[in-house]
Amino acid sequence: NKWTDSVKKAFKAAMEIAKDAKSVEIWPAHVAAAMFVESDSEALGNVVASKANSDLATIRRELTRLVIRAPTQDPAPTNASPSRPTYELMRKAEEAATANGDTLLASDILLKTLVDNRDIEQALAKGTLPRKLLTETLDKMRGTRKVHSEDAESTFDALAKYARNLTADARNGDLD
Repeated sequence: NKWTDSVKKAFKAAMEIAKDAKSVEIWPAHVAAAMFVESDSEALGNVVASKANSDLATIRRELTRLVIRAPTQDPAPTNASPSRPTYELMRKAEEAATANGDTLLASDILLKTLVDNRDIEQALAKGTLPRKLLTETLDKMRGTRKVHSEDAESTFDALAKYARNLTADARNGDLD
């Protein structure tokens, strides 16, 4: 795969979500749900929703509704394989990454590609994370960096992770 560690992690989580839902295949909704999964506060969808002051609970609820609509089987298959729409999603995301000058698919490009799916776009919009706000937030987090290593996303938004914004603190009267 030409995927970063975070994309691999999201896809693995999507496989688990599909398995738990007894889905026959992994659908784009499973991938989207994995990017907003409650158990991983560092999942990109969670970080973006937080930065954009979006309604994460509504986003998760709407994505769960989409997951439930996926075809199921009882007993659940041992391993769900990607659906044709998921293969298409990943192909488009990899093309977008290449067009962006990246050598690997990063999770921000994957998330942007996921909102090309109308149902996913509407689910995020219901949680006050419309496409434009999502894209602006992701672009601000990435800056001008290109992705050429599997852990490249760890450098995205590094200032917010590891430093203190003194300008914002001064504006808010939080400095001594």
